[in-house]
Amino acid sequence: MPSYPILSLSSCTFNDLRETLTSHLHASRRTRPTEHSSVVPISLSRLLESPSNSITLTEDPYYNLKDKDCPSVIGSCNGLICLFGYSYNYIRESWLRFWNPATRTISDKLGHCHNPVLPYRLTFGYDNSMDTYKVVALEPEARVFSFRDNVWKTIQRFPLYHRLNWSVHLSGNVNWLATLRNYHRYDCKNIPFEQYVIISLYLSKQTYKELLLPQDLQSQLQRHQCY
Repeated sequence: MPSYPILSLSSCTFNDLRETLTSHLHASRRTRPTEHSSVVPISLSRLLESPSNSITLTEDPYYNLKDKDCPSVIGSCNGLICLFGYSYNYIRESWLRFWNPATRTISDKLGHCHNPVLPYRLTFGYDNSMDTYKVVALEPEARVFSFRDNVWKTIQRFPLYHRLNWSVHLSGNVNWLATLRNYHRYDCKNIPFEQYVIISLYLSKQTYKELLLPQDLQSQLQRHQCY
């Protein structure tokens, strides 16, 4: 049964982003979610104290996604989990739900969309300036959904870079590892280090910024494959 460990981080640094991007380089694919998927609540302190210990799956059926009509987890932020559901029957439609396992509360279906986006193309994050949670979708167009307004808004299209990984939310920004030119995404060893950039979307202003990678990440990029 696929499971999703859920953490709550109060603050992050650029080093956290570097470590997160490095872990992305180790991964080759995501587990395909099913109706029997579940989440596993884990305290950050426990994980830091015993990172090598195995994770025990909870037997509490409340953490199973089966009855929430959302088989996929987009992400978690401040203990809140964003779920994704869809239907391809007579009407192609997708929706979101926001779930707080700690208080055992869950929102109604929000963000209904008749042009569904695959869940791995979505990112969940928190906008500090507006004190609200947002979901970013880049395909087929760049859009942002605000939990406060329950509305999808089209924003500036992603810059002309070539994304190599899924996005990472960090301190109010959504970040992608990208290259200045179009390379085969599974052949990172042949990409010059100078071609790599981090594209960061500020959720508050909904504008992009280009960041250079730290030099000590170069060996990791050369050793592992991107996706």
